[in-house]
Amino acid sequence: MRVVSLSLSFSMALIACGGSNGIPTKPPVTTDAKTACATLLNDDVAAYARCNSVPNAVAASVLFALSFSVEEYCAALETAITAGKVIYDAGALAQCETDIAAASCNATSDPASCAMVFSGKAMAGGACNNSVECADGNDCDTSMACPGVCVAPPAVGGDCSQLSCAAGLLCVYDFSTASFSATCMAALASGAACDPQVSACGAGLHCDPSTRTCLPLKTSGSCTSTSDCVPGDACGGAPIGKATTCRPAALEGATCTPGNGDCALGLSCNLGSCAAWPGIDGVCGFINNEVVLCTAGFCAGDLSAGTPGVCTATLALGAACDDSKATFGRECGAGATCSSTTGPGVCVVSSCYEQ
Repeated sequence: MRVVSLSLSFSMALIACGGSNGIPTKPPVTTDAKTACATLLNDDVAAYARCNSVPNAVAASVLFALSFSVEEYCAALETAITAGKVIYDAGALAQCETDIAAASCNATSDPASCAMVFSGKAMAGGACNNSVECADGNDCDTSMACPGVCVAPPAVGGDCSQLSCAAGLLCVYDFSTASFSATCMAALASGAACDPQVSACGAGLHCDPSTRTCLPLKTSGSCTSTSDCVPGDACGGAPIGKATTCRPAALEGATCTPGNGDCALGLSCNLGSCAAWPGIDGVCGFINNEVVLCTAGFCAGDLSAGTPGVCTATLALGAACDDSKATFGRECGAGATCSSTTGPGVCVVSSCYEQ
């Protein structure tokens, strides 16, 4: 399973819009591996912010709040380098940073230069804890055991529920049945036939439900989700399921109607105005028919019951946890998992994450 590539967020970031931004190459600098890791992840945040017209703080919330601690992940990567499982090339860092900043928002994979910064040594069939330890662009499959094994990423038609697709392909989720599937597919071009529930349209496109074809993202008109609209717009103006339209997203402090989806990504409608997602101790979950995520920690509480949760600091190793409840985010910190058979458990080191 791909815990994170050094541009985990990059491939997520660059599917939202078109365009590029030429930036001069940064001068070479000597940077330790842990700092370089954090630098590249922060560059990914900036790319997501640029391509989705949101502030960097919002981009960081979207990309990292549900997945891992940047500090803990980068410390783990440094440990893998010390153990000789990953090679760090400090000289490649500047070019990778420049290429991320200048990349088109239509890109579906990391810049080639970034593969040179951190490269795994395990060949196909070799043991691995996460994908950065694998060589030649292979992925770490931990679906059967830990440590896992380095395998080629899935091609067209392959299952991507646990692995990342080969470069240039989209991982498309099919929610049309109770047991959803995830399949690698080539991006569909403008005008191609598509299924709104299994949208595989390329960058800058959406699957129009009325024509069932891939069409350019909208600046106005009816929509079913914000993904139908150009970056910076929101699908709102009415409650979910009603006559929503693409319109400029309301920014922090702007007037809004709860449940109408008026606010920009990273904001929710609170007491009639758009407010930033909360930090530790804030209220989170499904509130007024809107998703409210935490900018730090995880959203604790049994969200399946339909009641709000509370943004809570990620739990340390040895802390009591309960993975039987539906939450937004991970209870245990990076490199840890909640070990339990039923009910309460304890945060323990994950055997498939370097410590």
